[in-house]
Amino acid sequence: MGPISRSLSVLLLGTTLLACGDDVTTEDHVRKAEILLEESRTEIEMVRQGTEYLAIAELKAALKKDGDNSEVNRFLGTIYFEQGAWEGADAKLSKALTLGADPSAIVPMLAQILLDIGELERLDSLSFDGLDPNGRSTVQSAKALSMIYRGKPVLAAEIMEAALQNEPVSVFVEVAAARVAMDIDGYDEARRQLKEILKRYPEYVPAWNLLGDVESVRGQPKAALQAYKTVSTLSGDKFQVLLNGALMQIYTGDDKRARRDLNTVYEKYRAKKEHEGVRFAQALVFLKRNQLYRARDLFQELLEDTDVYPLSLYYLAAIDLELGVIEFESGFSELALNRVYQFLGAVPDSVAGVILAAKIELGRGDFKKAEKLLQPLLNRRPDEIEAVNL
Repeated sequence: MGPISRSLSVLLLGTTLLACGDDVTTEDHVRKAEILLEESRTEIEMVRQGTEYLAIAELKAALKKDGDNSEVNRFLGTIYFEQGAWEGADAKLSKALTLGADPSAIVPMLAQILLDIGELERLDSLSFDGLDPNGRSTVQSAKALSMIYRGKPVLAAEIMEAALQNEPVSVFVEVAAARVAMDIDGYDEARRQLKEILKRYPEYVPAWNLLGDVESVRGQPKAALQAYKTVSTLSGDKFQVLLNGALMQIYTGDDKRARRDLNTVYEKYRAKKEHEGVRFAQALVFLKRNQLYRARDLFQELLEDTDVYPLSLYYLAAIDLELGVIEFESGFSELALNRVYQFLGAVPDSVAGVILAAKIELGRGDFKKAEKLLQPLLNRRPDEIEAVNL
């Protein structure tokens, strides 16, 4: 039997299983779900997803019979986690935990979910009780990354160091360490670590994605685009690679290709036109065309997403300065300055950020603060002409 015929027989088996009546027990549903998941690992992509769907349906049927079964909730939450369906995974895994399921099988997954959806206070409250060394290091790494997102790199480094003491550590932990290194030791060190990780785990998507971000910040758009293309190939996420490709083209000044990629995004992914990355790319296009008011409106909309797009803070302040919105006798300068300092908290090595903050401080007449900003920059880069002039 060929792979397509065999896959169809699995789907027919699934429909037969689902057609059973009320005499099917919770255990029967779980056993059928396990069979379907085992089959799905050998299927082609389209059929694999269908088989997973049938497994999920079996587990939902089991929960209708016994909604407080901790193991069924854990099983279903795990499938949702592997699919990246964070909301469903969070609900089922959290319920399994409250029902007394083994925390070692749940808390490490829950830590990654809470980090990704921004539930950082709930992440803080996760306990290490009952975790093996690998699980403990995963939770510690998630907590370390949460400190990076909160602008506390020193504390993040301390937590990350503790996480790396556990043996063995997972690839998630290694990539988290590279992300922390990005803030502590710089982008070159983060890149070195990621390259080493990818030698051993060449198909680990988060490592490629972070490498793309690192190359982008290092001013290597071609290398960044190649990393993002690899993400697309491995994950099938064409939307993200098109969006990242458009951003890289904007940064390199290739407006024609940027417009082409963005047009493809609009045509193929209309449901994602409000995605923060799409709005950020649109704002950059308006900025390059000197349509400052339209760019400013879009950057304003992104203020809730500055953990992902901190440059929005910088561009807002720079546009306000250009438009003369900052009146140094009013509160505008304070707001702009706060945004620049927020940006520098996320990107402390930004030359443009330091120069913009110094310009605003000079405009406010605070020469001491301007000097305090500029002197460390000039110590590192004495030939930075704009800083010298200021």
